[in-house]
Amino acid sequence: MVNALISSWQKYIEFGLRLALVSATAAGLLAYVFRTTDPKIKENLKIEKEKQLKFVLPGASILKKKVVKGKEFIIGYTAQELIGIACEKDPSGYGGRIKLLIGISPKGRILRLAILFDKETPGLGKKIHEYWFRQQFVGKRAAQIQLTKDTPQGTIEAISSATISSRAVTSGIHQAVEEVLEAMPQLIHFESSLNTQQTSYNDFLSNFLTRTSRNQKISTCAIRFLDSLIKKIFDRITG
Repeated sequence: MVNALISSWQKYIEFGLRLALVSATAAGLLAYVFRTTDPKIKENLKIEKEKQLKFVLPGASILKKKVVKGKEFIIGYTAQELIGIACEKDPSGYGGRIKLLIGISPKGRILRLAILFDKETPGLGKKIHEYWFRQQFVGKRAAQIQLTKDTPQGTIEAISSATISSRAVTSGIHQAVEEVLEAMPQLIHFESSLNTQQTSYNDFLSNFLTRTSRNQKISTCAIRFLDSLIKKIFDRITG
């Protein structure tokens, strides 16, 4: 009887040890996969963000980063005007975090929207990528960016059977507009100072080229080299 009991306990212990070994091996493999793929995922997100910045701020030829109260904004402008401000939001959807990139005009209206990353359900929440859904936000102010099923003031139609995903994107964009409007005074001041520095650079370069062009000893290649060098110095100062 005692021997049978000992044998039974030995089997339980052996089974427990095997289970622990399998669990530890699986955990190690998962940790290895995470360590090897996480940097690649982050790099892909960075590349995608850089590409989508040009999409959400159409026409912007210059992009500058500005942090206001711990929040990062990207200011997009040309030599003549401010195009808009872009910011990221990551609201919680049905399948996890949804990483959004939103372009907002100086008047607080949505320019364009890009979805950088999500884990929403295919055929349901994944429809947040569809043109008809994203296009609903374009040109809207913060007060309008709410689901019609949540409030009479809302103008955004939720995706059928994907209310959680729809509400996550909508709330993320609404919050982005409010944050940009709150930070707008600092952002406009920052953008104005950049334009002043850019104008100073252009004036300096114009005078420099006018003077040096009279000197036949300075070749065109030398002028181009100096132009590139001076531009880098100004970019370093303003960056």
